[in-house]
Amino acid sequence: MIQALKELRELGYSLELVEGRIKLTWEGEGLPDQEKVTPLLESLKRNKTEAIKLLEAGQVKPKPFLDAEGDLVIPSNCDPRYQWWAGGQSISDTLKELTREEMNSTKGDEK
Repeated sequence: MIQALKELRELGYSLELVEGRIKLTWEGEGLPDQEKVTPLLESLKRNKTEAIKLLEAGQVKPKPFLDAEGDLVIPSNCDPRYQWWAGGQSISDTLKELTREEMNSTKGDEK
């Protein structure tokens, strides 16, 4: 289940708990890839209780991402290594990492 939550985040969804329910918000560019998203959402529905517990426990931390305008968003509850304000890596390093990940995912789509 933790893998499905991480994959949804990596695809461009933000996940949060709102009044005990999982709220998914698409923050990626364009439209989500339904072939990738549908099985993950089905898994999430089947394992909803477990997913909520993982999110409540903070075991699935959000990652920084670029919003629709291209601005870097670093969630305050993300992995501490991204928290530049608390001694984590620099904003520049985070942007480089996101760019590298995007390039790798684009290469995978070309195959």
